[in-house]
Amino acid sequence: MSATKRRSPSKLVPTNGGGAALQYLVTNSVRERILTGQLQPGDPVLEFHLAQELEVSQSTVREALSHLQNDGLVRKIRNVGTFVTQLSVSDIRERLRLRIMLEGLAGMEAAKFASAGDIQSLEERRDAILRAVQNNEYLEEGKADLDFHRCIWQQSNDRTLFQILELICAPLFAFLSIQRRRTSEDLAIVVHSHDPIVEAIRARNADAARVAIQKHIESSYGEFLGDGTFGDKYVLIPSAPATETKNAHLEHY
Repeated sequence: MSATKRRSPSKLVPTNGGGAALQYLVTNSVRERILTGQLQPGDPVLEFHLAQELEVSQSTVREALSHLQNDGLVRKIRNVGTFVTQLSVSDIRERLRLRIMLEGLAGMEAAKFASAGDIQSLEERRDAILRAVQNNEYLEEGKADLDFHRCIWQQSNDRTLFQILELICAPLFAFLSIQRRRTSEDLAIVVHSHDPIVEAIRARNADAARVAIQKHIESSYGEFLGDGTFGDKYVLIPSAPATETKNAHLEHY
């Protein structure tokens, strides 16, 4: 597919803030193309074409794509290019199963180390999720949800664990937010409460935190963790044959 769906020139002119403001505008422009389907999952995102169309430097586009990669909306493959995040059925299941184990561990550690300020940070992020759900804002809910769980990973005080969870989960949150937006799902139904996680960490109950996280993930993503198919509902690529799986994972990362 075409990376930019050529339109009439659309120069971005920041009203203030200079380069930082311009980078922000470029980031939002590409994000909007992804969310509205102008750029589909798996499409290449070409720096040169975007720079020409938006009349900005390639370095500005490159920085914008780095922000989108951090949000999980795009992924970069070394010596190949940048692509809109696309996950297969097996990709999603594997990431969720790993997330249950690793985030459960992070939750246990957070319950040991979290300060009163850390608990307040969790509550603020939980409230941001609730606001996004009430307004049925798909991307905002996905970002707020990721921020909430990132907060738990950080509170584990385990940098390696944080980095692994970031690698596994950022694309997952972003991709599923796009899919939910495409299918117009009611977030009030599909997004489950984060309160038991907050309360377990507040009580410094490590086992309860692990169980709460596991139940939350299983209840929120049960259709992906099961053996059923959901290709008719979501835009997914087929799972790679088992003989190709090893090399495929190495190529993507």
